[in-house]
Amino acid sequence: MAKRELDFLDEMIAEDTAADPAFPALLAAAEARRRLLRELVAKREAKGRPHRDSGPGSGLP
Repeated sequence: MAKRELDFLDEMIAEDTAADPAFPALLAAAEARRRLLRELVAKREAKGRPHRDSGPGSGLP
């Protein structure tokens, strides 16, 4: 498999990791949060619930 050329995002991640060794863990946590939110949105949409019914004060857990 041919090695691909680094793009801007790869370079940014490498620079941020060099500046803060904890950056990869922070990035992974952010990706996990985004996955979770996408899953929750999909479940809400599958139930036909509007976005306004899923916020604080909606009475939903």
